[in-house]
Amino acid sequence: MKNILCRNKILKEAGVLLIAAVMILSTGMAMAGSRIENMEKIFNDIGPRSIILLEEGFEDPWVPDSDGDLAPPDWEVDIFNLGYNWHPVTEVGPNGDPVYEGTYAAQVDRDSSDKDEWLTTPEIELSETMYSSVSLNFWAHSMTLLTDGTVKVVIKGDGFEDVIWDMIEDEVWIPPPLEWKEKILDLTSYIGGTITISWQYDGGMCYNFALDGVAVLGNSTGPPPVLEIGEIKGNEGTLLTGAIVSAEIKNVGLGDATDVEWSISVTGNAILKTINMTGNGTIAELFGSGLEIVRTDTEPATYALISKVDINVTASENIYRLSDSKNATGLLIGWKIFFINEV
Repeated sequence: MKNILCRNKILKEAGVLLIAAVMILSTGMAMAGSRIENMEKIFNDIGPRSIILLEEGFEDPWVPDSDGDLAPPDWEVDIFNLGYNWHPVTEVGPNGDPVYEGTYAAQVDRDSSDKDEWLTTPEIELSETMYSSVSLNFWAHSMTLLTDGTVKVVIKGDGFEDVIWDMIEDEVWIPPPLEWKEKILDLTSYIGGTITISWQYDGGMCYNFALDGVAVLGNSTGPPPVLEIGEIKGNEGTLLTGAIVSAEIKNVGLGDATDVEWSISVTGNAILKTINMTGNGTIAELFGSGLEIVRTDTEPATYALISKVDINVTASENIYRLSDSKNATGLLIGWKIFFINEV
């Protein structure tokens, strides 16, 4: 009788453990499934994410291009009229109107001579695996009353040269008012190739033409990455290396992230000593649901008898314009950092 009771008790406890194990496993599976479902829901809610392939506001100083003409960095200017070519301005048009945004815009001034002036972007790769649609956005300041000349947007690629916009043919810009106009042009048909985009001031008498706020935007074909700073640690240091702070850079999204820039700074004031540890770098590729551990530099080696330290970790990437940061405090003793508290 005692053996039967004991066996029943064992079976009962085993059953409880089995039920508990199933519940834990089910919870874990549900959490994993829930996370994927949540990420898919986020993507479905926001739709394709806009990726900035190119952005130019003409704020940086113009520098010599490949043939020595002054142009925005990495752009090209082709000059056929030395007096009236593309150049940076702080006021636009003959009346000195303000630029669209910032301090500078690009402009060609009007005159009666025959002009053929080109302002051309760097090459832009339009990957068919990354983009479902692509658009060109820019702001223009001009008018269409003078029709001996025009401004065109020209797309060049391997074996083709297409005019996709002609100001005189496609617009009716008659003041007043004389104001900035936004143009959005579809580049989706060029997906799968590499292109440049040019603004060509072509012909004789045409009005001043100013350009600002240029952007090429691609809509992604899949869910985006999501950057997150994970756990921060300070226990890796040795007598040889001095103190080391490490941090997890995580991609908790489903899409891959590329060229993720990160930095760590550790500051504090010890007795007769200032603590200033740093580390930075670029993660070439951080896959969806992946993580990378990054660390502060070990030169010069950092030690302290005892010091409170402040820790800051950042991560960012430029395609999706994502970023995250995390702050923490800790206690540096010798070459170890204890009691790290994220704030």
